[in-house]
Amino acid sequence: MNSDQSDLPVRVIERSLGPESVINDDSRYSVDGRPIPVAVRPKNIDDIRAILSESHAHDVKVMPVGGGTRLSLGNAAQTPDIALDTTSLNQPVSINSADLTATFEAGMTLDSVQSILAENNQFLAMDSALSNNATIGGILASGTSGPLKWQYGNPRDLVLGMKVVQADGSITKSGGQVVKNVSGYDMARLHVGGLGSLGVVCEVSFKLTPKPANEKTVLAAFNNSKSCGDVALSIFNGQVTPLALNVFDHGVLSATGMSNIEGEQYLAVRLGGRPRGLARMVDETIQVSRAGGGTTIEIVDGGSALDLWRRISDFGWVDQPPPDVVLRVSLVPNQVQTYIDAIKAPLVDNAPSFVASPGYGNVMVFWQSGNTNNKLESSGNAIRVLRGGAVSLGGSAIIERCPVELKSEFDVWGEAGDSIEIMRRMKQQYDPKGILNPGRFIGRI
Repeated sequence: MNSDQSDLPVRVIERSLGPESVINDDSRYSVDGRPIPVAVRPKNIDDIRAILSESHAHDVKVMPVGGGTRLSLGNAAQTPDIALDTTSLNQPVSINSADLTATFEAGMTLDSVQSILAENNQFLAMDSALSNNATIGGILASGTSGPLKWQYGNPRDLVLGMKVVQADGSITKSGGQVVKNVSGYDMARLHVGGLGSLGVVCEVSFKLTPKPANEKTVLAAFNNSKSCGDVALSIFNGQVTPLALNVFDHGVLSATGMSNIEGEQYLAVRLGGRPRGLARMVDETIQVSRAGGGTTIEIVDGGSALDLWRRISDFGWVDQPPPDVVLRVSLVPNQVQTYIDAIKAPLVDNAPSFVASPGYGNVMVFWQSGNTNNKLESSGNAIRVLRGGAVSLGGSAIIERCPVELKSEFDVWGEAGDSIEIMRRMKQQYDPKGILNPGRFIGRI
């Protein structure tokens, strides 16, 4: 955008919603350390349609923003002209408790959704870091998830339908509000993990889950990582069906406030059910953990358990200073512990922390440069070690955070393979002018 057009983003907002809708506050709206010139906070889907229609007509670049908890994700690209803040779309649309379905506006935070559903002893079976700020639209667009993914699957599996505003301002609906309605279901999936590059998610219909009658968490410490990994897989392959199952290191344990438990690696197993069934699962988990070398085993329940799992989910996202490098690694389950052990030796002087879900093959890795004379070089080496270790085991790794200078060296999404041509065609079809998050998605599309 040349100097003669420098005020065009402001004029686009003014023409769409009026001058009072322009937000000139770059303290929140920035990407890769670069402030976005102006922002707008639409009140409803018609406002979003108006903004995108006008932006499309004048080739103004737009970045959808939810709670802002994952703005570090994405390739470096030109700074968008407008930040489109969706957080005013924050109301439930419909809740059908009898059918276990509900529809919410995409700007609602996950915590607010869970609070509403808890009134009927139901919940949305997904979790995320910073769930008090993360919006359901942002969680889906970034493709992120938390410990509950082990039992309930990827958040996209909970989506029944969506209402989306496309780049040209047209509104599309896909799926439905009942579990058995699959019309257009795959269309909704296009936007999960798409980083808002194909459209702005405004409403989402979900299938819900009854809350377990009771919950307890078994926390076990191990003196060697192999024993911890073996026990985790034994539970995964056994008769117990946890709500969540995570292994992590001492850095993560310290963040949970339970650093008095000594060990090299730790296992947390979240269990839920009716009293007798829950007691059986707790006993079996303790027996397997003890037989596998667990040195200290504790049972955590009530508010302490909820706080434990929230801190595990939030690890790496609330630290000050934040980690320099964060990777989201995907592997087959039996390679998770192999990967964790393999990345220790090359980075022994500055070992990363990790939270892994062995049952799902997911590892979140957090690396801090510490005291070094060349932070950039050290961060680049850490990325090569951490991503290379995943690729060597047949896995993949998304760089969720790194110094912006390194984003010209690495595609943060990794190798797309042959699928990149399909994705480019979809971008051309749904956003031919490239106004939505240009250059930030996989393959820099």
